[in-house]
Amino acid sequence: NSTPYLGGVLLVIVLAWLAAAKSLDTQFTALRREEELEKEMERA
Repeated sequence: NSTPYLGGVLLVIVLAWLAAAKSLDTQFTALRREEELEKEMERA
């Protein structure tokens, strides 16, 4: 029966997905912060 293997594969995929989402969130937040700083510089 291959059920435990499928469960393990699914778990790995989900963990990789969460790690990628967290990484992208970090990058996106930093990029957005830079854009906001640039807008403030233009206003000043």
